[in-house]
Amino acid sequence: MYAMPYPVALFVYRRQEHTHATLTLLQKNALAKESNLFVFCDGPKHASDHNAVSEVRKTVQNVSGFKNVEIIYRDNNLGLSQSIISGVSEILKTFNGVIIVEDDLNTDPGFLFYMNTALDYYSARPDIFSVSGFVPKIHIPPEFRHDSFLFPIRSHCWGWGTWRRVWQEVDWNMSDYNEFIINKKKK
Repeated sequence: MYAMPYPVALFVYRRQEHTHATLTLLQKNALAKESNLFVFCDGPKHASDHNAVSEVRKTVQNVSGFKNVEIIYRDNNLGLSQSIISGVSEILKTFNGVIIVEDDLNTDPGFLFYMNTALDYYSARPDIFSVSGFVPKIHIPPEFRHDSFLFPIRSHCWGWGTWRRVWQEVDWNMSDYNEFIINKKKK
């Protein structure tokens, strides 16, 4: 079992209703009151985005129900990919792992418990980059052992977590992409 809950990074932009719903459901998680929440608010991409971005910022401004809440406002629009890369990198300077949530996810009340347990359980496995709280709808045959779990080759970005040890090894510039794309084993 984990010593303390991993921090939660929530990435928001301009969807106030989605952000509100996501926060409401996260607050209902059993470990919310023990979890640090970091909210990364991306800046407007176009002048027409200012009002929507402002509404989201008003929504997150007084968030409660967590151990601690830190809001990071971006002046410029980084875009989702760069926002997540930079935000997760910032958090992992201080913490060994992080749970990542985007502004349109509906979490179950057990989501944070599951993610913390999975992050701890797989923390020393060098072959695992991340854990996910998302499971696609699949047909489970009656003979399937329920104490087993399927490990997809592809990771999911709908409620996931990772560790500093693997994040530091990522080449975000993908300098070996041309070699990687033709190598079946690496893919």
